[in-house]
Formats: sequence, C-alpha cells, structure tokens
Amino acid sequence: LHRDEPDYVIPLWIRVCKLASTVAVTITFLVVACFLGFIYGHGLLYSGASFWYHLVIPILAVIDFFLLEEKVEMRFRGTLFAAVFTLLYGAFYLINLLIHGIGEYPDTNDWYGFVNWGYPIGIVIFALITLLSWLISAAFWAATRKRGGKQ
Repeated sequence: LHRDEPDYVIPLWIRVCKLASTVAVTITFLVVACFLGFIYGHGLLYSGASFWYHLVIPILAVIDFFLLEEKVEMRFRGTLFAAVFTLLYGAFYLINLLIHGIGEYPDTNDWYGFVNWGYPIGIVIFALITLLSWLISAAFWAATRKRGGKQ
C-alpha cells in the first residue's frame, strides 16, 4: 500500500520512534523549565533559537502526539525505547566529562551542572531523568493506546 491510500497504516517502528522523540523533547522542556531555568534564567533559555527548541517544539510535539496521532496497538515494551535514548545521552555526557574534565565556567563541559555536587550525584540525576523519560513514555503510551490489542 502507498501512504496516500486510505488503508495505509504507518509502520509500528515509526510510531515507536515518534513516541521516543516526543518523550525526548518533553524531557528537554522539563529540564529547562524545572532545573536549568532556575540556574541560568528562564529568560535566557527561552530567547532566540532556544525559545523554539526549549518551549515551542516540545509543546507542539506533545499536542501533535495526543491530538493528531490515531490510537494504535503498541506493546508496552515500546516504552522502553524512549528511555534508551535518554540513557545513551546521559552515558555520552558522563563519558565526555570523564575524558575532558568538568572545566570551569564559562568553558565548562558540564553545561547542565549535574555534577556540581560530584559524579555520584550526577549519575543519580541521570538515572532519575532516565526513569522519568520511561515514566513519561509509559504515560503517553497509556493515554494514546488502542484498547483491545496486544499490550
């Protein structure tokens, strides 16, 4: 079937990727709104291109996901895919800090400030953000899944 035909169904793997990407920009929004905004100032993080990336795009992505996507049958394990991206991002972030060091402001490699309290606390913060990304993914899945299919 071609995508312009009425019976065309978007492949499940694309829908899982969309769930993961919507969760990723939601995490971006939450980290800026609840953490970085208080450190660097919300005005700075919501100005210029950051206004679009940290505020508008995440809000539009969530609206699109909830209002424009049709409900589909998706297994619950698809929610784990979203957390994998956050876990990988956090791993690369921490590896970068271990290789290049934290540095000092304004040339710090710890631009989130998560390891200001030491690496163990930074690792706990990343673990909590990874858990949060999975919880958001599970909530989005529960809110938009088609009932009656394989779960």
